[in-house]
Amino acid sequence: MGSRPRRQRRVLLYIASVLLALLLLAALALHYAMQPQRATRFLLARVGAALDLEITAAGKTEYQLHGLPTLVLRDVVAREPGTATPLLRADRIFLSLPWSTLRARGAVLEATRIELDAPILDLPALQHWLARRPPSPTPVRMPSLSAGALVRDGVVIGDGWRLGDLQAEVPSFAPGVASRLALKGTYPEPPFSFAVSGPLRWNAGTWSLAPARVSVRGQGEPDTDPIPALEARGDVALGEHLVLRLHGGIEAWPAAWPALPEPLASSRSPVAFALRYRGAVDLDDTAFLQLQHDDTAFDGSFRLREVLAWAGADPNPLPPVEGTLRTPRLDVAGATLQGVSVQLEVVADEAD
Repeated sequence: MGSRPRRQRRVLLYIASVLLALLLLAALALHYAMQPQRATRFLLARVGAALDLEITAAGKTEYQLHGLPTLVLRDVVAREPGTATPLLRADRIFLSLPWSTLRARGAVLEATRIELDAPILDLPALQHWLARRPPSPTPVRMPSLSAGALVRDGVVIGDGWRLGDLQAEVPSFAPGVASRLALKGTYPEPPFSFAVSGPLRWNAGTWSLAPARVSVRGQGEPDTDPIPALEARGDVALGEHLVLRLHGGIEAWPAAWPALPEPLASSRSPVAFALRYRGAVDLDDTAFLQLQHDDTAFDGSFRLREVLAWAGADPNPLPPVEGTLRTPRLDVAGATLQGVSVQLEVVADEAD
């Protein structure tokens, strides 16, 4: 467990290092703009050697020095030498810089805007590369972006999961200063869409979003969709751990979930929830959940990957959660039960 926070911090350092490398590349490539294709190949090789990566840009390179200096790279691929799977691919990377950064050749960490079209980030490949990198001797500095950053049609590939259709934008960015983030995307199985927004900050190696707003919507038929429509607010932080503190409500009990007994089935009240999580970036650790539906309360825990697998295909009528359910009354099979307390446990599959 001790190595996981270090790996997660290295993910943040990698992202910051890539931004700095792109900034330096743009400044130097524009400095050598008389031969952009040749200069770009040379500089990508230099940056790749420093990071122990093979970085190529097979498409046409474009540059502009009139007005605001800009550089466009196409068909960008970054991979560990000798490996088949790239860490990062992008159809297009656009960078614009002020003249002060261009004259300083990257010594000044100020840019105007960064755009990535169709980037694909492979987390297992990234983690393999990070495991071989030496620790950074100094804290990572983040560049400012006076006109912000934009991601179109992004994809993040994890170990057995995938986020797609990622769209993200911040209008401006400076370390320690809040900038409004708008992020949305989809998950394929079971299919649902999500949106996250709020003031984004980078401070002392940690990204934070507070107060954050999160919404989730299923993309299946209402009668069979296992994903509830929910809205939540709270705090999100990503540093040595991913930290979530969210509270909100589920608009209606999904028809695809196990039917509720009376009097819960007749209630039209939303289901209030509070979620707490501190652990791996891929949400593979245990999360803690509180639910409140009128006078009925649940206090327990779950693992997201197990719940998504249950929602997608598991025939078991009960979700893989642990905890205690308490309610003053339940009507079951013609009998009325008073002061009910039920303990739920996850039973491991014998095949495991």
